[in-house]
Amino acid sequence: MNPFIENTSHFHPLYSRTVHRSHHDSSYFIHVLLFYCLHGIITIIALYNITQLGDPTAFGNLPPCPVALEAIESALHAKGHAAGYVNACGIPQARNAIAQFHNPNNKNANKASSSSAPADGAALSDHVVIANGCSGALELALTAILDPGSILLVPQPGFPLYQVIAESHGASVVHYRLLPDQNWECDLQHLEALVKEYHTQVVYDDGDETQTPVIRGILVNNPSNPTGGVFSRKHLEDLVQFAKKYQLPIVADEVYGDLVFRSNTFHPLANVADSLGREVPVITASGLAKQYLVPGWRVGWIVFQDK
Repeated sequence: MNPFIENTSHFHPLYSRTVHRSHHDSSYFIHVLLFYCLHGIITIIALYNITQLGDPTAFGNLPPCPVALEAIESALHAKGHAAGYVNACGIPQARNAIAQFHNPNNKNANKASSSSAPADGAALSDHVVIANGCSGALELALTAILDPGSILLVPQPGFPLYQVIAESHGASVVHYRLLPDQNWECDLQHLEALVKEYHTQVVYDDGDETQTPVIRGILVNNPSNPTGGVFSRKHLEDLVQFAKKYQLPIVADEVYGDLVFRSNTFHPLANVADSLGREVPVITASGLAKQYLVPGWRVGWIVFQDK
């Protein structure tokens, strides 16, 4: 046994209740002092780390993207551009840039959308809404699809904000499992069981029985926080087919998009859904925070894709 634990078993409830030393022994005071000083230091460190959660710049070793800094400096000095009111969804130039970012090979991304989406599945500027960070973007997306009593399927383990937003609207979340032995991919069998259990409820209206959907969507976080998993294209195709089967929209949290290592490749879920015929609505949430190392700027967005 560790002698420190053995000798301190009489003063801390986690150890044995047996008193081995006299309370008048000077070593008792020293042990108590050292223990609680160490406990306090660990607590302070833990609290500090919590306050830095999700901030890649917190410790100063990852500086902001220089291109982002240059762009801000240029905008601040532009006449009639940086200080006035703008459209609540964002200025056209920014929305165009985001549409192009999500469709780098599409020349039509900067054009205003028509009454129907283009055949090539491009995200247009009218499909983009700029928000207060990716968290604000998720708030907008989930507010649009959730009602009191409805359900959102979310990953476990996963980012706790999804549940916070859902419950703030009187909705709830049901967690689907991720598979650690399969690169933290979604457990499709578990998803299937959850949908069969929760997807519809019986509603009586003037004596008529109808089935009303309760599950309003699936939230997919790729690359994943906190697991770091990066989903293969095949797995994303399986997720889209699953959503199509049960007519569920997908909210894709892709704020860590392109932050991958070694041979991993990030596949935007909207692009995968587009290649399969655009039969599943996808709302993509992303932002500048992680990829450009500027979380304090609070610049995020949602991009809508549907038929």
